[in-house]
Amino acid sequence: MNNSIKIIIVTIGILLITTYCYSQGATSNFKTYTNSQYGFTFQYPGTWVADKDTDVIVSGTVTARSVHFIDTRSKTSLLINYSLTKGTEIYNFYVANYDASRSKRITVDGDEAIQITTTDNKNGKGKLLNKKDQAKEINVEFLDKKKTGAFELKFRAQLNSSLAGEIKKFDHLVHSFKRLK
Repeated sequence: MNNSIKIIIVTIGILLITTYCYSQGATSNFKTYTNSQYGFTFQYPGTWVADKDTDVIVSGTVTARSVHFIDTRSKTSLLINYSLTKGTEIYNFYVANYDASRSKRITVDGDEAIQITTTDNKNGKGKLLNKKDQAKEINVEFLDKKKTGAFELKFRAQLNSSLAGEIKKFDHLVHSFKRLK
């Protein structure tokens, strides 16, 4: 075997080992959140902590469940809203307003979902934010198994050098999301 082939084989071996080690390390520090009352579960990074876990009550009836996580290091946040009563209306709004320039159709737990990606670079008054305050927002919308409620996953991460890694963590969370009911 000549030296060129040996170099190629060694290079491929190193790439395979590196990829395997990265994929194992990328999810090894994940925890599992399960809400048996509302029937959903997902994996989330070990550096994230549940900040709020609340029911939205209208006229004495629970209409939604919200769970908020925040990363203690990067300040990345995730808000999960589960609308119990108006879910199909909310989801159909996103489908009707689908914009291929900033949205894409993905699969969550075997069903279609809409993923919307935006960059938040202005404040509520339209003024440009400082670079350190700008963020990437990714919203994922999909129906529950009964097709009566809808989930909204709202991910927000600062525009900085760790953004790609934070998005990979969110992608893992989305692909691990399971509806139990």
